[in-house]
Amino acid sequence: EPDGAHILVILAGTSSSVDKYRDSIKTILASAKEGPAPLEKAASFPFGATQEAFRHSEGPFAAADGSVAVLDRFGKQIRIFDPSGVLLNEWGTGGQGEDGTLAWPTVVAFASDGTLWVADEGYRVDAHIQHFSRKGEFLGKIKADSKTWPEKGIYKPGFLAVTGEGKLVAIGRTDISKGKDRAMVFSPSGELLSVWEFEGMKTAALLPGGKLVMTFEANDKSDKFAVFDLEGKRIAEWPFWGTGLPALPGDENTYFRAKFVSSDGGGRVYAYDDMEYGIWM
Repeated sequence: EPDGAHILVILAGTSSSVDKYRDSIKTILASAKEGPAPLEKAASFPFGATQEAFRHSEGPFAAADGSVAVLDRFGKQIRIFDPSGVLLNEWGTGGQGEDGTLAWPTVVAFASDGTLWVADEGYRVDAHIQHFSRKGEFLGKIKADSKTWPEKGIYKPGFLAVTGEGKLVAIGRTDISKGKDRAMVFSPSGELLSVWEFEGMKTAALLPGGKLVMTFEANDKSDKFAVFDLEGKRIAEWPFWGTGLPALPGDENTYFRAKFVSSDGGGRVYAYDDMEYGIWM
């Protein structure tokens, strides 16, 4: 390479297998040369977990400017850090459903303007989403519970995202103990725009253009990816080895479980595989 780096490729197998997968090998070589560079660690910092605070934390939740929020579910606290780990704000007040208080918060999502939304199971199983400034000032609330939205509401919101246009996507359960997964899409003012149900979602992330990527179990060893629009239409699906290459011998024995999934502004999907402790892109 011009910068002095080298690409080392090792091929194993018989000549007939090389011929059989010649096109696939060419694709692999091309992607190795032209694809994005491997991820590099940019920063690492503690978020202040102790026996008394942030021991049961959720996150991190990232903003467009690189800020990071960490949520203490039991302590009802949110800490916001800059990209280098400097603590910018810490706030939160426990309550029983009063505006601006946290009962059983589950997930945080930043809006494009830097404010943040917090999904909450509710003190009386009344799921809702609250809007805050970065300093913790209460800005508004959207109800997402089944009493407010009969046959449409959710329990235990476990996913929350805000699109560039300000639409909110919340995913929870149709029943408090069993049921299916249910997605609710709201306007910034709280108007319910769409609702749909599905089963077996493991994790999800927002994609550019108002789409969602989710992971589902494909078989007893691996997960698969599916992309939906915000009305619930499934528009793409692929296995863990991607769509550009066929499955190769041995893939059926590879364990792949996506514990976390995320995306970037270019639409690339990042999946953390807790079977191999690696990141797939």
